[in-house]
Amino acid sequence: MRLTKEVTKRFEVPNDPDGGYIILRHIKSNVLAEIIDRTSSTRVENGEVVGVISGLERKKEIAKEGLTGWGNFEDESGRPLKFTPANIAKAAEFSIVTGDGKTSFFDWIDTCLADLADEVEEEQKAATEN
Repeated sequence: MRLTKEVTKRFEVPNDPDGGYIILRHIKSNVLAEIIDRTSSTRVENGEVVGVISGLERKKEIAKEGLTGWGNFEDESGRPLKFTPANIAKAAEFSIVTGDGKTSFFDWIDTCLADLADEVEEEQKAATEN
């Protein structure tokens, strides 16, 4: 059995003159499934079972699980923004300017995590072929 190590990668904030960056950890599928399960529920409305997803809570949990650090982030008054769980939650208010316009900080993290997951999958595929 081959044990896998933690995979992290630095992502530069696009179009940021301050050179902001984040460091993400690849979230394994079982951990992601647990987050999805915790942020989903069902209820009965008018005799029908309805799925309920807490989207913002899910994004916060995924960000807290995947983010391991950041750099060159500042608060509203220009002071360095420390990497803390409270500031991760606060980051939900941030927007990132990408080539396609603006996106929320958490949506950008989701995109970066998807890119990282693709890279990990390719590495795993290459390792099993050797």
